[in-house]
Amino acid sequence: MLKPIRIVLAALLALLVFSSAAQAGSGENPSGVSDTASYGYAVTGIEYSAKADMSGLISPAVDECTAGVDAVFRGHVDTTNASETAELRLGSGVVTIHSHGTTGHVHAQLTVASKLSESWHQLSVDCLGAEKQTPCTQSAESKMDLSLGISGGVGDRVKLLWSFSQSGDQTAGLVPNSFSCVEPMTFPGSADGSCNTFSGLSSFTAKKIKLPFICHAQRGTPPNNGRPWRIYTGTASAEGVLFLKRTWQR
Repeated sequence: MLKPIRIVLAALLALLVFSSAAQAGSGENPSGVSDTASYGYAVTGIEYSAKADMSGLISPAVDECTAGVDAVFRGHVDTTNASETAELRLGSGVVTIHSHGTTGHVHAQLTVASKLSESWHQLSVDCLGAEKQTPCTQSAESKMDLSLGISGGVGDRVKLLWSFSQSGDQTAGLVPNSFSCVEPMTFPGSADGSCNTFSGLSSFTAKKIKLPFICHAQRGTPPNNGRPWRIYTGTASAEGVLFLKRTWQR
């Protein structure tokens, strides 16, 4: 009498085993094998070059001149890599490729050297034609933060979203806002432009990776610094290359 019972129990056990296996093998990954691949990178170098221009008019009154206050001025900045940047460990990143697309990011910091030139401030002394012009030339080094977002759908094309900001001043973008020429020199910031490029996904599986970028920013709204602005215009642009080295994959 026990033999039929054992046969029934064995059949039920086999049914449970096959049912569990079917559930494990169903869904988005029926093979049971991981469908993602991840790659890690070290930033080995950054080539960076930027320039920015601004001009403005300070005047408290709309229809009349205010002696000793009304002024027009212009600023121009050139920014490039500082010489010691190549000796630093600049940053790192990671990219994950999965069945629905690609995600990733790179973060880095570099030292940049900036020079204010071809800049001046012209003050109306008496509103009768007497003017005081002040030429300005300055140089400074600063830290710049680079953030790169990587995203893409199914296929070989991924979008690269570049973001540049000055360490300690998140309103500054492609060039620093640390210069002044009687008045503060405020150039277009990180929120005043876009910097998007595209790359082939296969680039990120290579041992060495080279990612070029071109960025533009433009602003026509005066800075909110408490000064009586009447006119403000500013433009900025940058270009360069980010170099990565693949350090791991899994």
